[in-house]
Order: sequence, then C-alpha cells, then structure tokens
Amino acid sequence: MRDLGFTYLLHADKELAYVGTRPLPCLLNDATQLVILDIRAPDRPLRLGSVTIPRMSCFTIRGRYAYAGRRGAMDIVDLADPRQPEVVGSFPLSRPHHGSYAARIEVRGDLAVVAAREAGMLVLDIATPVVPKLVSAYFPPSRFEVINGRTREYTGYVSNLALGTSHIYVGRLGGALYILDLATSAHLREVGSQLLGTAHVLEVRGQSAYVATRGSEDRPDPFYVLDLSIPTEPRVVHMHDTPDLMSDLCFSGNMAFSIGGMPREAGLHVAPGALHAWDLADAHRPIHLGVYPLSAWKVAVGDRLLYLADADGLRIFALRSGS
Repeated sequence: MRDLGFTYLLHADKELAYVGTRPLPCLLNDATQLVILDIRAPDRPLRLGSVTIPRMSCFTIRGRYAYAGRRGAMDIVDLADPRQPEVVGSFPLSRPHHGSYAARIEVRGDLAVVAAREAGMLVLDIATPVVPKLVSAYFPPSRFEVINGRTREYTGYVSNLALGTSHIYVGRLGGALYILDLATSAHLREVGSQLLGTAHVLEVRGQSAYVATRGSEDRPDPFYVLDLSIPTEPRVVHMHDTPDLMSDLCFSGNMAFSIGGMPREAGLHVAPGALHAWDLADAHRPIHLGVYPLSAWKVAVGDRLLYLADADGLRIFALRSGS
C-alpha cells in the first residue's frame, strides 16, 4: 500500500495491520498517526481508520487496545471499532523538565512495562485503561565513561526492554543489560546483568536474548546472543559482527528477519536498512542466510506473509514454505 506516506512503525496479525505514519522522514511531529489496515486480502490492503498520536515514538497492540508512546506520555487507544479508534487513557512519562519519549512498550495481562528513557522503566497497572496507574519504577545504576578526557555520566536512561516469562530485560544507554524479577512487579529486584553496548535491538525468545548494539568507529556493530537459562548469570554465547547497525528484528519459526544497514552517520529512523534473513535452528548460533535489497525501517511476519514499512507505505510479501 503505497499511499500512506512515511511509515516507520509496524505491527501485523492475520487480519489487521497497524502502522505509524508521519509527513517527514526525519521528524516526529504533531501529525504522526496510528493507521489501521484490513489485510485479509494482502494484495489489496484497505485503510480502515486512524488516530493522531502527536510525536508517536512506538506502540504495541494487545487485545482491543493499542499502547502508544509519545513525547511525555503513553496513550491507550481503544480499537474496538477499527474505523474509529479513540484515545481513552493516558499516563505521563516525564520527569520534571524532561520530555521523555517511550522507547518501547510491552504488555502482559494487566501490566504495561515502558522503557521511558530519561524517566527510567515504568510498570503500569492498565486493568482500567481509562485510568492507568503507576505500580513501580526502576532506574539502572549510573555509569561513568571518559570520552576525550571528559567524564560522561549515564544516569538511569532506559533505552530498550523485553519481557520474558518471569523476567524483564532492561537495556541502559551506555551499554548494559539488566535482568529484573517480574514475580513482584511492585518491588522489582535486579537479579543479573551483562555489560554490552546500548541495545538498539533487544528481543527475548525462550531462554535466549538477541541484542544488537553500536560498535566503535573502527569496529563493526556487534549482534549478540545471550543464554538466559540462569538469570543471575546471563552469558554471551555468540557474537556476529554486522557492517551496519541493526534496527529491527522479528521471528518466524526457525527463521528471523532483521533490518540492517543504517549508516553510522545517520540518525535514528533517518536512513532505511536492507532486509536480512537468519537461520535460528540453533537458537544460540544464528546463521546469516543473506541480504535482500528491500530498504525498510520495520519488519513484521504473520500468517505466511512478511511486511515491510518504508518511506512510501507498507509492502507485503509471501513467504515460501520453510521460511
């Protein structure tokens, strides 16, 4: 579907696709929208409805609701009528004097977990969507780094997160992964950690974590696989050097698809990347199968179809048997 404009966020299921669109490639502005598409006929997707979420930075879909991050808040959107989605609730994310964007939102049951950047990681009670409530907050330990003779402090900045079966995996700006016990969401307890680069991509599947980070000027961008079978002792079991920063990753059976190729000089969501395919038959040893010249910002897989969000809208491809 090529008439959506610049499409930079994406979620797809069997019947509906949800995309984030904005007028200009480089800017999050007040005109960003969450758009809902009927994809039951994938060769003829139909636009159903949309809602404006100013400066939307991320979203996730669970049941009849979308949870969308924007500058300073998380909005809850009722999707019961996909032709008329409606914002029904909101929760502020900012610390005083900060306009925090949500980097990622994950939902399980009545809890939403938000990577709120400068505002840390927040756990929200969303049992009543019109009135979400704060359950707890977590700020990673500060880290100091000397760059060109100047000391830089990374203070509680949560850049990414993922949910496992019983743990939350938190990425901190400046390079560390923290593992929190989710058993008591009101009193989060750190149980393990691993020093890595800033997690631009962080996905957990079973007892494995897949983390893509930024390398140095003279070193490729590392893609790590971690064994999480002992949460108190996460360990790196594989590292694959990629020529450019990976910006998205999704799974389909024993396959994974990623977006990579963002140049080092490009800002976030400014330069598209190529589509990469990975064999995950051995979860701890991904094999890079190839790269396809299909530039995109986001990738999703659902019901034997692959979806790409790019500068002009949404592209849909059939996956061959075995993919």
